[in-house]
Amino acid sequence: GGALGGALEVLVGALRMQSEGVVGNAALALQIIANDQSNLEAMGGAGCVAGLLDVVHHRRGAGQRNAGLALARVVKREANMKLLRALHGVEILNAYLKI
Repeated sequence: GGALGGALEVLVGALRMQSEGVVGNAALALQIIANDQSNLEAMGGAGCVAGLLDVVHHRRGAGQRNAGLALARVVKREANMKLLRALHGVEILNAYLKI
């Protein structure tokens, strides 16, 4: 909740924008937030898993790269990994990380 929840909501929304630059920057910001393990629960609740997975799956370039790195960090929390599995996203993330 609080300021982090508000920021996460804005950033997850930004992942759906058309602009490559906006998507790439939002994914980078989420990557930085995910560096702090204490943020991972809030990130799962804010829809970061689905939002980042969508970017990894459908975008290319910096946005895809930043989203892949952010998602790999977010799913270090088991509950977030379960969300990724439910979305059949493990294969997508693994395929991307091999690129």
